[in-house]
Amino acid sequence: MRFIGYGIGLLLVGVFALGTPATAAQKPFVTYDHPALEAISEAYAADQISKAEAMLYRFYFVMAPERLPAQFSIPGPPIKSGTPILTEVLTQLDQLTPLMRGEVAGMRLRPSLPNTRTSAHYVIHYDGASTTEEYIDVIEGAAEAAWAKYHTDMTWNVPPGDGSIGGGTDLTDCYVHSLGSGILGMAQPESFVPGGASNDATGYFHVNTTISDEPLRCVTTAHEYMHVTQFGYLYVSGITWWMENCAMMGEEWTYDVYNEYLPYLPPFFTYPYWSLDTFGGSYEYAQITWPMYLSERFVLETVEEIWEEQMWSFSGNFWTAINTVLAPYGYGSNSAYLEFMRWCFYTGSRDDGNHLSEAGDFGMVYNVDKVVSEFPSGEKGPRPLKLPEPLGTSVIIIRPETSSSDNILEITFDGPASTLAVEFIREAADGCTEYFMTIDDNGDGYIEIPNFDTAIYVHMLTSMKRNAGSAQDFSFWAETSYDPQGLADLDSGRLVRIHPNRPNPFANRTAIEYALPNAANVQIRILDPTGRVVRHLYEGHQYAGDYEVTWNRQDDAGRGVGSGVYYALLTVAGQELARKMTVLD
Repeated sequence: MRFIGYGIGLLLVGVFALGTPATAAQKPFVTYDHPALEAISEAYAADQISKAEAMLYRFYFVMAPERLPAQFSIPGPPIKSGTPILTEVLTQLDQLTPLMRGEVAGMRLRPSLPNTRTSAHYVIHYDGASTTEEYIDVIEGAAEAAWAKYHTDMTWNVPPGDGSIGGGTDLTDCYVHSLGSGILGMAQPESFVPGGASNDATGYFHVNTTISDEPLRCVTTAHEYMHVTQFGYLYVSGITWWMENCAMMGEEWTYDVYNEYLPYLPPFFTYPYWSLDTFGGSYEYAQITWPMYLSERFVLETVEEIWEEQMWSFSGNFWTAINTVLAPYGYGSNSAYLEFMRWCFYTGSRDDGNHLSEAGDFGMVYNVDKVVSEFPSGEKGPRPLKLPEPLGTSVIIIRPETSSSDNILEITFDGPASTLAVEFIREAADGCTEYFMTIDDNGDGYIEIPNFDTAIYVHMLTSMKRNAGSAQDFSFWAETSYDPQGLADLDSGRLVRIHPNRPNPFANRTAIEYALPNAANVQIRILDPTGRVVRHLYEGHQYAGDYEVTWNRQDDAGRGVGSGVYYALLTVAGQELARKMTVLD
């Protein structure tokens, strides 16, 4: 169903009610650490108020805090954006009574402010008694800077005009006035667009009059205008986390010099085991790192391309969209997530200049679940409150024993079938080296990591598939051994991937898959455990993409090799990655 006219769409936005996103370990409602919202949530959890009442009071909190019952009229800290709360209610209007829906419709009407200023792309409405012309100057400049960044420098669609039914012109309207509960800014979707995509909508935004810090006023304006831009692609429930990820990224694109996102990062690095799509009141702001990775790893337009793909899908499904957009690169949501979590390992003091461009400014690294430093370790696993969720990652450190000269770390992993990957990063004085465990269909695996005696730490990153359903437990055993020759340190690549060979173990032949992010000269060789080359499997120039070669268990002379352990060594642009393979008779 879609609306034909703007006026009807203004009053009946309840058609957007398509459900709410699942979130990680949170109260019935996201509280943003504000005491008023916490009181509402606690009253609902205790059955003192209905869900409809709780939602209405949350709407009051944003739009008319003077209407809140006394028990919920509690002052608290400022909230960055009221948009998530506003859209939460508007996408679930069918949960409210008819009387409540009428009240919400009345409160949604645009504010009437005496002064207007028209710029190239906006009409700014304000009350000169509550703000100064200099204050409006900053907002106008920030709005135009955001417009230039999104629509001139980048490829984002200009939001649809609202015409005479909205602010009177097709320019975007910005309302500068006092916002309830100390909210810095918010954006409102208004009406479906006749003849457009299934769920694109017009919108406008608000900025509070109390933001004395000029950089904060600038990024707030850029943030909320990004929300209006998003409404022009689609407005459905279930993607609030992604909307906020990208609005934070919009701030950074527009005002890279300010880096106002840095104070919001701690939740992501503190809770890496939470789902990527967590919406919890702060985590979605911390997850600016996700669109940051997408735009830096692929092309700047990747984030907009995902929105464009969502725009033409009725459900606006993010996962379908990202799989479609990343497919030409040989990536999907799972593989991109794994690489993203590796990129975010190289932050703070670990920044090596090869990952996120501002990673050295983050000032933090992943919070570790536990440290294993005695061997054999016995059965170990994540803490019960830190089990990795779907597209979440457990981070555990394995540290060498100071009195031991053992140079091989052996890990036996027993995980659920929903295990996406178990990866290891060996951190040493000369840098970091990455290793990828081969996981079978049951979620089990084994790996040997060389040079353990000279490592500072080995970081174990265990991630779960998106369809895991819930937080997952796993266990592992760590042992050490000494090898006078050591193992060849083969697996040091970062941007190129070599996947587990199939089948493994094998008797006659096996397929070796690998992925190239860029065109490069490629060499694939088969090595025995001593590092001797037994077969030159391929050498040549290849374009970016996914590839597969087959080894028939023969050496360069055409003789069959004996049973045992071999390595498939992929060399690309000076990087070497390897996979351990087992040949059986």
